[in-house]
Amino acid sequence: MTGVPTAVPAFVGYTEKAERDGNSVFRKSVRIRSLHDFEAIFGGGAPASLLHPSLWLFYANGGGEAFVVSAGRLRAGSRPHLKDLRKTLAVLETQPGPTLLVVPDAVLLPRSGYAAFLRDVLAHCARLRDRFAILDVRGGGAAELGGQEVRRLLDDFRRDVGGPSSDEASFGAAYFPFLRALSSLGEEIIVPAGGAVAGALAKTDATKGVWTAPANISLTSVLKPTVRIDDRQQADFAATPEGKAVNLLRELAGRGTVIWGASTLGADDYRYIQVRRTLIYIEQSIKQWLDQLDLEPDDADTWTTVTARISDFLHHLWTQGGLPGAKPEQAFRVTCGLGTTMTQEDIDNGVLIVQIGVAPLRPAEFVKIYIQQVMGGRRGEEPTLPRKS
Repeated sequence: MTGVPTAVPAFVGYTEKAERDGNSVFRKSVRIRSLHDFEAIFGGGAPASLLHPSLWLFYANGGGEAFVVSAGRLRAGSRPHLKDLRKTLAVLETQPGPTLLVVPDAVLLPRSGYAAFLRDVLAHCARLRDRFAILDVRGGGAAELGGQEVRRLLDDFRRDVGGPSSDEASFGAAYFPFLRALSSLGEEIIVPAGGAVAGALAKTDATKGVWTAPANISLTSVLKPTVRIDDRQQADFAATPEGKAVNLLRELAGRGTVIWGASTLGADDYRYIQVRRTLIYIEQSIKQWLDQLDLEPDDADTWTTVTARISDFLHHLWTQGGLPGAKPEQAFRVTCGLGTTMTQEDIDNGVLIVQIGVAPLRPAEFVKIYIQQVMGGRRGEEPTLPRKS
């Protein structure tokens, strides 16, 4: 069993071109590996769109493979439309591969549209359970924001997120403020932080692992944040009892602009980015491997194989430092079988159910993940038990 990639973002936004070699790439998912790839397919950036500079910062800060979905062309002087961005989410519903979602042009929506889209994005990620949203606080690029204006933007954002469950909210993280950066042409620009953060996540995952907190990281090609946040103001951005923490971009002496904080919008067990993303990594890696067993019988031999292979995978993760605990039994446990995770009715229906307990924060304090697989060549049929974690 091998782990799935963990830092492959899908970028959504408006583009200069929506055709490639005479064929439309409008509202289609296109895989790229460099800014040059993007420019060759979509052009150098649409007027008023934040997609191109966000991709520039993604690659400047360690990004690699990505997907791009064009919401179309944005004429100079016009503004993004909620319906355009919603249609790109529909495209990504069926696109395997993305593990992050970045929509920089969303901050250009009117507040009501942005609030609706925030909730759409979190619901999209939580429903698919294979990707994590990087969000920006709308208004974070305004010049000369005072303390009261900053507090108002923070309060507005928290109200706009609404009241999703802690599990759903944990599939996204928010950042403030925007960044002053140098474009690929050497021009000073103001751009949301999401693209740079996605690049830093990709670099951290590659060098330290997805279980490492993506914080205290200095960004490249960034001049400074648009707003200077001091230690006193920092406390306002910490999590409330409902979660809704906002991570900061801070300018620190001798270090430049630093990602400060690694909190999701969720609470409790899911309040840290590295915890939620590690759980995504575990669940999706196991699901990918289980897909190979769909023709196997749902019997004791298969259950033994499944338990052993998943245990080996989690043991390797534990040895890498991805799970805490002095002993493997403090870090994970795997159960699969009749009378424990399945009833006879499940087996008769060809449904294999695995229960995995992992301790992403503290030894022996387990978060449970239920994964199910339709067996016996019945792939594509609807399982009887909803997945949850």
